[in-house]
Amino acid sequence: MSNHYHLVLRVDRERVEAMSDHEVLERWNRVFSGNPLIKMFLAGDELSPLQSQMLADLVQDIRPRLYDISWFMRCLNEWIARQANKEDNCKGRFWEGRFRAQALLDEYGLLTCMAYVDLNAIRAGIADSPEHSDFSSIQARIRAWGQSAGEEAAAQCPPLLGFNDCGTDDALLPFTTVDYMELVDWTARNVRADKACAMDEDAPPILVRMGIDCERFAKQMRGEGGSFPIFMGAYHCLRDAAKERGLHYVRGSGTARRLFCGEVAS
Repeated sequence: MSNHYHLVLRVDRERVEAMSDHEVLERWNRVFSGNPLIKMFLAGDELSPLQSQMLADLVQDIRPRLYDISWFMRCLNEWIARQANKEDNCKGRFWEGRFRAQALLDEYGLLTCMAYVDLNAIRAGIADSPEHSDFSSIQARIRAWGQSAGEEAAAQCPPLLGFNDCGTDDALLPFTTVDYMELVDWTARNVRADKACAMDEDAPPILVRMGIDCERFAKQMRGEGGSFPIFMGAYHCLRDAAKERGLHYVRGSGTARRLFCGEVAS
């Protein structure tokens, strides 16, 4: 968007914890390349016992930063700010405030936030369809999908997490490409201002399988369901999150409960 951006991130702590010290420092050095001790280690130079201990302390500090969202956003926002200030030939603070983050507790929370982010440009009236939503992951996925089908893509797809089309890879997104494309296409047509309401008859199969009320889902995608809370997920997941924190209620529980057809199992 013109004054902000949205990201849906997966934090893979287990993968980082399994990395060797060399891979941790090699990844860190891609962004922060000024530490001479790390350079010596990566170049294969012999280190003294004191240097080895200092390096071990560095690894202990750096490793958790590779799965820390705050560090990720710090690096990304700094790069964007530098580029923007360079283009505007100015200095000073670029971002108004700190980023906001929401925890996605289950497949429903993930699906909702992905679709909401991909439809930002359509909801704002900047684009009329997903394939014309510039700088969005859905546009990149559509172009990459067309390229895989033998069509020439206008641009290379960025390294986005893929969909679990084969049904056997739990490391991928827990939906198929077709399911998600159909959902975004259907939702894009239902977030337009001239669309009266969503109809159950043409609801995407993925909403039907997940037991989600299509009309309420479309309303939420239009931005009429209130702001997104700090947790996103099905009602029972929000209820469990509240219990874990000693709370009776977390914001968004009412919306989540209404989104699902039928009663929620206790």
